[in-house]
Amino acid sequence: MVTANVTESLVVEETPVQSRLRTGIRLVRDLLKFHPRLFAIAVAGASLYAVCTVVSSLGVAFLVDSVILPRFVAGQIDTGVYVTGAAIVIGIGLLRAFGVVVRRSFAGVNNWRTVESLTMLLVRQIMTQPSIWHKKRMTGDLVARVGVDSDAAAEVLGPLPFSTAVVRPDVLILDEATSSVDASTEVRISRALRKLALGRTTVSIAHRLSTAARAERVVLLENGRIIEDGSHDQLIAKNGRYARQYQSWVFSTQSTI
Repeated sequence: MVTANVTESLVVEETPVQSRLRTGIRLVRDLLKFHPRLFAIAVAGASLYAVCTVVSSLGVAFLVDSVILPRFVAGQIDTGVYVTGAAIVIGIGLLRAFGVVVRRSFAGVNNWRTVESLTMLLVRQIMTQPSIWHKKRMTGDLVARVGVDSDAAAEVLGPLPFSTAVVRPDVLILDEATSSVDASTEVRISRALRKLALGRTTVSIAHRLSTAARAERVVLLENGRIIEDGSHDQLIAKNGRYARQYQSWVFSTQSTI
């Protein structure tokens, strides 16, 4: 019986994680009631940035299909297509910049105004207490600590507008990710990049043929033009420029070993 009583008391004294979550949600909800319009504008700016991030992938697709590839293959592009591509890049960039400015500005204003409102509310609450309450406590010390405590409480609002702008990218572009490292470091970086590239389309710009050999599609450029395109096995079977470079690289690697 004693053991049962002790166990029951321990269970009652524990604080469930769900109650902490509810407390946090109530805190955020109460803080948002002070200046909801400012917070909404900050979230709108962050959402605009996130939308532009997604739309930028469509802009990149247009540039690759209509500007970059025709330039490599045909050696020239239509002026109208070039202007359209430039307008897309500039337009998306300006909208993203506007979203960042709105998000940062209004998130900061909302944070310090919430601190100000919360501080004034607490000070008024302290001043309305009866004289007996003030005699038992150091009122000046309490008022001095109100500002610090209000600032700490309002800090939870700061990351919220920024979190709405986080988008998981579907395209990962690597530019010479392993160009200036030794062989052992390259292996460790490659393992980390393979985990990072899961579920994403990865475009890797590299001179190291060990990187090219792992790609599903290899595009070989020379003087700004595509001279070979295919998988690693296809290009090796073709016995062209890529195959000769790869065989030379394998030979040099074995010679150093």
